[in-house]
Amino acid sequence: MTINLHTTPSEHDPLIQYVCQFIANHPLSPTDLNIDLNLSSATIQINYGTTSKTGLFIPKQNLAFQADGSAPDDYIANTYHSQTYTLYSVESEAKADTPFFSSGQFGFDIIEAIFFHISRFEEHHCPIEYKDEWDMMYETHHFLVKHNIHHIPVVDHLVFEFLISLGLSPRTRQTRFSLTHDVDVLRKFRNPNRILRSLVRSLLDNGLSGFAKTLQLIWRVLTKQDKDPYNSFEFLLVDSSTYHFEHFVLFIMNGGTSSHDNYYQINDNYLSSVIESARRMGYTIGLHSSYHTDQNGRQFEKEQSGLAKHLNHPIVYNRQHFLHFDFNKTANLIDDNDVKIDSTLGYQRLIGFRCGTGFPFHLFDFDSQKAFRFKELPMVVMDGGLLAEADQDIAAAQQLLSTFVKQNTQHTHITFNVHNTIFDPTKRDVEQMRKLYLQILGYG
Repeated sequence: MTINLHTTPSEHDPLIQYVCQFIANHPLSPTDLNIDLNLSSATIQINYGTTSKTGLFIPKQNLAFQADGSAPDDYIANTYHSQTYTLYSVESEAKADTPFFSSGQFGFDIIEAIFFHISRFEEHHCPIEYKDEWDMMYETHHFLVKHNIHHIPVVDHLVFEFLISLGLSPRTRQTRFSLTHDVDVLRKFRNPNRILRSLVRSLLDNGLSGFAKTLQLIWRVLTKQDKDPYNSFEFLLVDSSTYHFEHFVLFIMNGGTSSHDNYYQINDNYLSSVIESARRMGYTIGLHSSYHTDQNGRQFEKEQSGLAKHLNHPIVYNRQHFLHFDFNKTANLIDDNDVKIDSTLGYQRLIGFRCGTGFPFHLFDFDSQKAFRFKELPMVVMDGGLLAEADQDIAAAQQLLSTFVKQNTQHTHITFNVHNTIFDPTKRDVEQMRKLYLQILGYG
């Protein structure tokens, strides 16, 4: 099946072709689909921004494709109705709800809308005043979050309805899931300084009762009556032969150059036993690259090669620590180091589809004007973001997660990230947190 997307040749052609390839390779698209610009012959003719007496028509608006690359803060998500979903545009003016497709014409520029989301255009062009202390775009300024549609895989829905509008049969897929874990800290009570900080934090957060509870736990751990709270791996790691997640990944740190890093060493005997257990259960070991590797390619290579040498196998998965991602540099250094799958792009304080899709896809290189080689596996639900969106109420988090999954039972992918540190009795009810994790495991 071939589709000719006819458009006037311009400097935007590589961007348009990138979207064409994304749609053609999307997991919902027919396996034989080919979309290209200005083919001499094709099964389906679509005119993109050009008028013709034959073929379908997609309007072209040039917002994300504009030459100056600016990202106005006032883009609008208008609603368009279709057979299955309410669809959302990226436009400059508010409009009333209208049909997505009628009489051979699409209601808005779906090519540019898809590009806007999967290229992370707004984060590439984020002004400094919209960046947080980590030098990343405030989540409240994200287009999807501002319009309260971050719980919807807007791009996956667009692809699905686009194919139906063309008279094609998209592949119907039940939502599938992946399970990942980040090991940021191996032990809570790892030295006297951390023990003192834990006591002070418990006193400030929970008063004398919290202080006493933490002191009692410290005594039990030091006298080997109990495990360190972060030693939750017997519960956290699960057998891949029992569950049916598409990816099982344990992300391990290996050094760093900031105060956020170096909380353990890869030659730690305890860590070695954790890694051995994870590999035996079917996990792939990935690199949890340190805070400053978002801009430091030499440090990234050092951490990746060191972990690969220690484990005696290539490291092909990556997730940035703190999800620290510089959109002008990080993707390039990930690609330069032959990473196959990165899984950084998710929310810190929310759950949802930061890229508009849950499926793995290739990010866009604005410098070379083509797709990167590695695939981005969006992180959709992180434990900390889930609890933050639920105001730290575990029961509310359970309900939020249940509602979120029920709303997305088809046509996308959901990647979970659960830390070993989340089961901390000094911060939350461990039994309730375990029930929340069991709820997550129930989806695999």
